Parts: sequence; structure tokens; C-alpha cells
Amino acid sequence: DIRIARSAERAAAHAMHPFVVAMDDHDVINNWAGDQGSPRLSQRQFLALRAAAFQAFYEHCPLRPEAKPSGAAIKLNRSFAVAGLLRLIVVDSRQFRSPQACGGPGVKVCLEANDDDRTMLGGPQEAWLERLLRERHSTWTVLGNQVAMMQLLHGDNGARMVNTDKWDGYAAARRRLLNAAANAGANLVVLTGDSHRGIAGNLTVDFDDPDAKIAGVEFIATSISSDRDGVPEAELRAMLLRNNPQMRFYDTRRGYTLCTFDSERCVAEYRALDFVSRPGAAIRSAATFTILADRPGLQP
Repeated sequence: DIRIARSAERAAAHAMHPFVVAMDDHDVINNWAGDQGSPRLSQRQFLALRAAAFQAFYEHCPLRPEAKPSGAAIKLNRSFAVAGLLRLIVVDSRQFRSPQACGGPGVKVCLEANDDDRTMLGGPQEAWLERLLRERHSTWTVLGNQVAMMQLLHGDNGARMVNTDKWDGYAAARRRLLNAAANAGANLVVLTGDSHRGIAGNLTVDFDDPDAKIAGVEFIATSISSDRDGVPEAELRAMLLRNNPQMRFYDTRRGYTLCTFDSERCVAEYRALDFVSRPGAAIRSAATFTILADRPGLQP
């Protein structure tokens, strides 16, 4: 039975490795934000759905008892210390965020995305994160993050289109976070999912200034099976690399990202397969980047 085999594979994986899980939109409903879910649902209906989704997430994922949900609320932000080497911080970027700007999620020109009062994490979680960044009890600060943090401008000829569901739609909140990381010298490494693409780039305190201080780096991992084998997207890749000089890598294949940390460097290897829709693909290294503990930014 394929279900038994997959269950055994999951059990073996959990026996071999610790898992630190985070929730994003599809654990509840596509692109949900705070207490807003879908125009097809009333707020009461959405919160009932959210409560059921939180309960299912808690029951089926490796979470500690303090994450047990209370109705439509769950505590998912937390941190883990790994000796003096790194602190892993997991944020919750769905439950407390402002609604997406300019009428909802999508890629568009959106001045409202820059408003100072927009928040991705909510005030208390933002203050908690800034306090952890200042503490600096370890060489590396690793942030488990749900949606792309680096600026990813779409469109040419100065169109400045952004995806309002990502941190681009919460630009002031991102600026506060990255300034706090830069001021603390936090050696920030942001590990992100969501995009079904492998993307790597620097995080700066001002993405429009090519000489701005580097606050950290971001590694966006691709999916393991979503979007099947992926498509080349040569034109989209070229446009994004052209419009976003802090971006250094873009790959649409399936796979995973392996990050290795020691006291001097972090090495991130993007592992990719040419296809997952049938057996037999060899896994290969698509790109490798190094970050030095005493030199912010990606080193190829």
C-alpha cells in the first residue's frame, strides 16, 4: 500500500533528523492574511476554517505542547539555540500581518506597500524578533521565513511591479527588520520557501542603493514536488536578474537546499533534479554559495 510506504518513509525521516516546521498560506487557504481569508467566506467562516487548520497542523506536525492551538490562534514563532554556533528563529508571517496592499495579493504597481504602518509580523512579534537579533549569543542568526524577503521587482522600463503577498508588500516592516539585523551585526541567513523556485540573493538595508549595507542573505528553497518538473522561465529569469542586482541565482527545478554552518562560514548548496515526474533523475549541484562570518554577503 503506497500510503503505508509513505508513512514509513516519513517516520524514518523524523527518526533520523530533527524537523522544525513553519506554516504558510496553503495550510489554511491561499494567500490568507490575519483574519482575512477568501471573499467566498465570511470572517466567521474563515476563522472556523483557520481553527480547524491549526488543529490539524498541530496534530500532524512535530510541534511542542506550547504550540497547541486555542481556537483560531496558535503560537508558531519560536527560537532554538544550537550551542554557540547559531540561533534558529522561526517567524509567523501569516497570523498577524496586515491585509495585502492595493486590493489584495498579486503582482502590481503598489505605492501603499511602502506605508509605515503596514506589518508582516505584528507589533509584539516584531519586537520579539528585534530583541533576539540584538542578543547575539551565537555566530549565526538563521531565520525560518515563509515568503520572499528580498526585493523582487517585476516589469521593465521602471514599472516597479511587486508581489504584494511577499515582503515587497510590507516594505517598511522589512526595512525595520533588516536595519535591526545590520545594526546588531547578526550574520543573518534567511531561509525561505513558498516560491517553488531556487533563488539566492543579498538582503540590504536599501535595495534601491547599490552601495547600501548588506544586512544578510536569503536562500529561497525550491519545492520537492510542487509544479512537477518546473519550466525553464528563461525570460522571467532574465527580467528578474536584470531588475534586481542583489539577486544572484534563479532555478525552477525541484530539489532542496543544503546549508552547512561552522564558526567561519556558511555554505549553501542548491541540489536539483532535471525531472521528478518519473524515476531515475540524478541529483546534482545547481549552485553553491559561501558566506563568511566576518564578511556579509554571498561569495560564489
